[in-house]
Amino acid sequence: MVTVSPVTPPDVVIPPFCVYTTFSQGGAFIGSDRNSPFGSPQHHMGRHWRRKFAFTFIQNLFNVVGTLKVRATLSITGEDEFVGAASGELRDADENLAGRT
Repeated sequence: MVTVSPVTPPDVVIPPFCVYTTFSQGGAFIGSDRNSPFGSPQHHMGRHWRRKFAFTFIQNLFNVVGTLKVRATLSITGEDEFVGAASGELRDADENLAGRT
């Protein structure tokens, strides 16, 4: 279980939320967001080197009929801990850009 703590501009408040993520030794992993009951499992494609991991995931969002695509980099900071940065794109059913995070 991973706690995501978004860092946002002062006028935007996104509280921390939990996701489940399973990493594989070969660089792939899957995840699910407990706070998105209308989202599919997240499908991740990534690469890892030493104590760093870069990945992109795509998740179908059924409540807005579109997709969320996130790109991120993580650095392992402890046995069960890491920090990272991510950016995302929300697209509608026709793949038009609807927002960025």
